[in-house]
Amino acid sequence: MAAEAVAAVAAEPVVDTDEGICPMRCKHYVNQKSGQAMVEFIIGIIVVIVVFGGFIQIGLLSNERMTTYMRATHEAASLAVMPSRDPDHVPPAYTLANLIGDDEATYSEDDQRTVGSGEEVIDGIVSHALPDQLDQFIDQSPFILLNNGSDLNENFSMVRGDAHRTGIRLLPVVRNLIYGEDAIDVSEEVTTIWTRGIY
Repeated sequence: MAAEAVAAVAAEPVVDTDEGICPMRCKHYVNQKSGQAMVEFIIGIIVVIVVFGGFIQIGLLSNERMTTYMRATHEAASLAVMPSRDPDHVPPAYTLANLIGDDEATYSEDDQRTVGSGEEVIDGIVSHALPDQLDQFIDQSPFILLNNGSDLNENFSMVRGDAHRTGIRLLPVVRNLIYGEDAIDVSEEVTTIWTRGIY
């Protein structure tokens, strides 16, 4: 019986592998191992492409954001040195509170902003300057303007510049595997002080 088993194994076809010569029944294991290595290689290539694509996309978006920010800064600076206020200019709104959104970035698009009337400034600061009495000594005192409840940013001579960039195309790897959108928009807003024509 033992001699017959040895003869059967000896008669079985063999296959040459990297690990030496093995019986034909090892061929399925070798093919399975090669297929697993191929799958792991493909997955690794995909991960590398996604990582590099993400880095490249971040660089491109940072450049677009910086360009948009510079345009908004240029507009704000142009308004700041004008000899007179632009009657069509809309000053920035007075933000009473800012609730940070899910992205945990301050003053980003998903933040919830509460626009206030400035009563806290009037009650906490302006009222202590006794604007009514001060107006008797200084004609048209700025504290009178602040005390009448009008827009604070307007009285503080704040000007706003904004710029928008829409339809920024994303890389295919980011569009298909990460973000799921074809393009995004970038907006920037810059606020500065009107210098009344002083350079």
